[in-house]
Amino acid sequence: AQQPQVHSCYMDEIIKKNLKQNPELGDKYFAYEENLKAIQKELELNPNSFKNIQTDTLVNGKRIIPVVFHVIHIGGTENIAKTQIEDAVAKMNLDYNRQNADTANTFSLFKSRAASFDIEFRLARLDPNGNCTDGIDRVYDPATEYAQYNVMTANSWSYSKYMNVYTVKFIYPEGMDLPDGALIGGLSPFTPDNTLSGTSGDTLKDGVLVRHDAVGTIGTAANFAGIPGYNNRNRVMTHETGHFLNLYHTFQDITSLLAGGDGCGLSIFGFYISNGDEITDTPPVAVATQGCPAVGSVNTCDRSVSPYGDEPDMIENFMDYSNGVCQNAFTNDQKTRITTTLTTTRQSLWSKENLIATGVLDTTAQLCAPTADFYYNRTMVCEGGTVAFTDWSYNGATDAWEWTFDGGTPSSSTEQNPTVTYDTEGIYNVTLRAINATGDDILTKSALIKVSALTTAQSGSYYEDFETGLMSSEWEVHNQNGNQFSVVDTVAYDGTHCLTLGNFYGNSRFSDDHLITQAFNLTSFSGVPKLKFKTAYAGKRSIVNNPLTGVTDTTDYFDNLKVYVSYTCGQTWNPIYNKSTTLPTVALMETGFKPSDLTEWREEVVSLTSYYSKPNVRFKFYFKSAGGNNLYIDDINIDVPTTIDEILASYNVNIVPNPIKDDAVIFFETAKNENVSIKLYDIVGKELANVFDGNVEYGSHEFNLNSNLFNSSGVYFVKIKIDNYEMVKKVIFNK
Repeated sequence: AQQPQVHSCYMDEIIKKNLKQNPELGDKYFAYEENLKAIQKELELNPNSFKNIQTDTLVNGKRIIPVVFHVIHIGGTENIAKTQIEDAVAKMNLDYNRQNADTANTFSLFKSRAASFDIEFRLARLDPNGNCTDGIDRVYDPATEYAQYNVMTANSWSYSKYMNVYTVKFIYPEGMDLPDGALIGGLSPFTPDNTLSGTSGDTLKDGVLVRHDAVGTIGTAANFAGIPGYNNRNRVMTHETGHFLNLYHTFQDITSLLAGGDGCGLSIFGFYISNGDEITDTPPVAVATQGCPAVGSVNTCDRSVSPYGDEPDMIENFMDYSNGVCQNAFTNDQKTRITTTLTTTRQSLWSKENLIATGVLDTTAQLCAPTADFYYNRTMVCEGGTVAFTDWSYNGATDAWEWTFDGGTPSSSTEQNPTVTYDTEGIYNVTLRAINATGDDILTKSALIKVSALTTAQSGSYYEDFETGLMSSEWEVHNQNGNQFSVVDTVAYDGTHCLTLGNFYGNSRFSDDHLITQAFNLTSFSGVPKLKFKTAYAGKRSIVNNPLTGVTDTTDYFDNLKVYVSYTCGQTWNPIYNKSTTLPTVALMETGFKPSDLTEWREEVVSLTSYYSKPNVRFKFYFKSAGGNNLYIDDINIDVPTTIDEILASYNVNIVPNPIKDDAVIFFETAKNENVSIKLYDIVGKELANVFDGNVEYGSHEFNLNSNLFNSSGVYFVKIKIDNYEMVKKVIFNK
């Protein structure tokens, strides 16, 4: 199988995007670096110049940095184990102190520059409120599947006290497009005062963002991106933490980038203008290293740099993009830059006051009280249905569990992962008390389980025009992030109200929203019922001028609307409608869409043949944002066809393929047992074959139309009679 396109880090692409959209960031960057160099020079002359009231503390000659891991998950493999996190911290400590086992692989020319940073990362032992913690914060959030700064701002602990690490399932940079199959190992901004990150100094966006399978070398990290060995020795974490400490990529050169050049610098009349990675002892590198070439074998810049001359690329530097197995060193000047950062922006992290506040000076074993948490395999069931509960308690190992299930059987349990039956219609709470020798924690999830009757009272035709505002209380709106389905009175297909989802602004890309209807009894219909609704939607066109290149970038975005049906009280769902690029009812727009007249609406019709005999049917309108535009829905209707055209259309007759070369298949649906006749005629009306004549049961049907029934190439007609309704389909046969 083809390997995915892997970006071990994506900060370089973010920098280019930020400079493209905001070129004045270049001037701010140069000013920032000039100031940082002045501080660095001052520190060389007087190491105590920037001491404040906090006391900088060395422990065994090392600067201790408290760390908290925020594990953002949805209950899958991305909810990584504590042992995997501890492995990552241990491997980082080896790399940052040049104790990694592969230091012998550093190219001989660079060995004298290889540095130990004298830094030790430790998992926090006290949280921001002074409570016992194991340094791991577990958060259930579907945003883990499209993570960027959104998960950081929502979960940050104080940036001045902790290095916040966020582990997620998938990283997708906001406002950018990844090629199909591509993935990102990490994406971490520089220090908040460094304007190049594009975070505008927002400290809630400070930290390290990394895929779960790039954390450590065990657990999910043993097979990063499905590529064994790619993240060998935890090097994605080492690299991303380098950004947190203000290191750039070795192939970075902002001066050259602004002029459209590469990492070698900008050549003017044979002289190079270059700021490179702001490090003096790393050779210039034209582009990021891919794979794992032999050390000393690649020289992408034909350029001499004083006092080192023309040197090969330092592919083994942790701040390049080479595979983890190739990386093994930081340099002395990178250490100087990090020391400057730790003496200024990051000084509070390793102060004595903070080491006490975060508890990391105490290295004795501790058992924290657990934090109760749990999950479930479903929240909607019919009477008599079961729900399986899974304990997700964390922070301290749990020894005992006390569950309470309102409306359930059993009503309580001491099992870790119980299964509960719900026999009576209603909405019920679930409570878990997690206990160990240190303490306990109680979590109640209110109105969690919805139990429905096997048969619902709502039968016959149904029409919802939203004119009375919000739908029946039995309708459910589920919102993942940002805007949600709501009723507005400013636009409609008919009347003054409709359902809308504002997606042009205020909705997170890749988030999903869904609306679940009340239950309907479809057994009373005499024919095949149809689900009908009006919709209005426009895709979004984004046109951005790139001031760096003068090129205009145009990107089109189409969101996805699906409709599902359930006849199991919401326990399982089947898709019956799915549109994305075919969803728009008008042309692409660069602005927020709002329909201005009836021509910008379209009626959608979905056959419910397979659900004709079901006494408890619900529908779910599911919207997946792709960063597109606003959606409008009106006049949701469930009814049987009444006109002849509607009745004929309800049979969903189709002949595939057409034109016919070999054999074809006739497809149709019936809502009840019907008498059916299918005959083939030539162009002058002569009957050639009686394909079928008899009775069929309700459901979907297929009949073969064999090629030997046709005389020669030409036009033919298939007459299909179902009950008392006839239709004729033209087919073309090519011999």
